[in-house]
Amino acid sequence: MGAAESLAATENPPEALRPRIPPVSTPAPIKPLFYSQFVPVAAELHRDLFLDPAAGFGFASDTNSVYLLAVEFAAAAREYPIVFADVDEGRVVPVVMLGLRPRQNLYLAADGRWQADYLPAYVRRYPFLLASAEPGAGEEMRYTVCLDSTWAGFNREARGERLLAADGSPAPLMERALSFLREFHTQWLLTEAFCERIQALGLLQSMTANVRTAAGEEFSVSGFSCVQREVLHALDAATLKELAANDYLQAIYLHLWSLDNQQRLLARYERRGVV
Repeated sequence: MGAAESLAATENPPEALRPRIPPVSTPAPIKPLFYSQFVPVAAELHRDLFLDPAAGFGFASDTNSVYLLAVEFAAAAREYPIVFADVDEGRVVPVVMLGLRPRQNLYLAADGRWQADYLPAYVRRYPFLLASAEPGAGEEMRYTVCLDSTWAGFNREARGERLLAADGSPAPLMERALSFLREFHTQWLLTEAFCERIQALGLLQSMTANVRTAAGEEFSVSGFSCVQREVLHALDAATLKELAANDYLQAIYLHLWSLDNQQRLLARYERRGVV
């Protein structure tokens, strides 16, 4: 898990993306990107386990996008194109584009370093995860802290930080991870609420980007949606006021502003010499 403990590098995250909004119902699970084999953290299995941050971000090498929380838009919009991806049952989630081809991450160096100033919280969350099970009648949702046991950064040679103390209680690393996971979950629900609202207003449209490189290579990138400026501008005053009051309008314009980063993404593609 990355050293940064806050979800976003913004000084003043939008108010509406804080926990004062009633959360939407817990959505159907999305297949966890990056995670190969996640198991609950248990003293009998992980008491002598250490996490070595020097293992890098190679786990993210085969993805061309990654989930983004709405609270991260201001930080991410400086470097990444932010778009909306369909997940299931007509739901969309924000993602940052990392590549132009399938299984291509242009922000990842060959040695596993992340080549951008801002690292999305979803990437920083790895290798930990909050897993949930559907509660029984009258029961509350319960969550279990899990880890991806296949990650190369885990070791028993005392490289990095210990996960658990000798008595099996959480070590400082796990305390930080748990705090991060709780905040991530809260912000994920708030991001879902934001997405539901802009979908209900009909603001999103499926898009296809036609790419032509300086070398003459041509191809298309599809499977994402963007806010339509014309529909946004046609909203009535009361709706715009509501979006502004919730800071949803700020998030929308950060998304639109970030689309200029598609040219920077193309430049990364061309520097890699991919043909």
